[in-house]
Amino acid sequence: MNLDAIRRQADLIGSLRSQLKDAETQIATVAGNHGQSTTARVTVNGVCFDVLRMNTAYMPEVIKGYEIIQREAVRLLTMRRDRTLSQLEGAEWKMRQLSKE
Repeated sequence: MNLDAIRRQADLIGSLRSQLKDAETQIATVAGNHGQSTTARVTVNGVCFDVLRMNTAYMPEVIKGYEIIQREAVRLLTMRRDRTLSQLEGAEWKMRQLSKE
């Protein structure tokens, strides 16, 4: 039984579980299912600007654009979460194999 390999694998599993938790938190935040913030910011090449301030005016085109950006951001974060989950499952499988030796 290679204890160093098991320790490294356990560290990897801990790191992946932390990444998975962060991804799930980010998905919940971006989805905004429990209320929406008053601003939406976009950063392009280091320049940050407000896309929308909900309380100042009703602009349907901007709101629709914001909803599209939000939906795609949730989709990308979900893909990141799924990739991390897959890596975690692989790391746990490898840990089980290492502990059998």
